[in-house]
Amino acid sequence: VLSLLIAATFTLACLALDRLFGTLGVLVGFALVFVQLIMIAGPFQSQLLSITYRFVAFFLPGTYAVNGLEQVINGTGQHLVGSLFALIIFCGIFFMGLFGQEVKNHLLPTANSQA
Repeated sequence: VLSLLIAATFTLACLALDRLFGTLGVLVGFALVFVQLIMIAGPFQSQLLSITYRFVAFFLPGTYAVNGLEQVINGTGQHLVGSLFALIIFCGIFFMGLFGQEVKNHLLPTANSQA
């Protein structure tokens, strides 16, 4: 379940960035991947990073994906529900970024369609 949720989160993120920013969105996506790799204790432990990086990591889905995978692998699972919930919220945000305009147009009738 966690792996599918992680895959859905990052797929929706890439598609939403591409939809919102076009080709520039792909570049923004690559930049976010590199930033997340640094922040999720890849080359450095998170305690060695500055407070700015730790603050930004709070708002990126990679942090919750790695925390959830660590909890599953280590068998602790103490904060697994929190990681799952955060990933579900990120899926919702990226889904609205991808399909928000269509949902808004479908739910709110325009002035021309009332005639």
